[in-house]
Amino acid sequence: AASDVYKRQAAHREAFCALARQAEPRLTVRQAVFAPQETIPAGSALGRVCALPTVSCPPAIPIVVSGEVIGPAALELFAAYGVETVSVVKPEKS
Repeated sequence: AASDVYKRQAAHREAFCALARQAEPRLTVRQAVFAPQETIPAGSALGRVCALPTVSCPPAIPIVVSGEVIGPAALELFAAYGVETVSVVKPEKS
């Protein structure tokens, strides 16, 4: 049982490292927080801009920060920590 915990921790650690490598700010935190928002299923958030950070406890560390593009590593961590929905910036109408 303890070895399973260590394996999970190692996988999550690698996912958080990948998250740091994939970080792509698109808006400032202020722009993202005050932009029009919508809540969508976490699994369909790939490529969208995070409006409000989603924090799972533990580890109580934001998976994506407001204004960052949600990448594949974030989706992996959303699933691992049971995050079902995320707030994203609504796309601009063309």
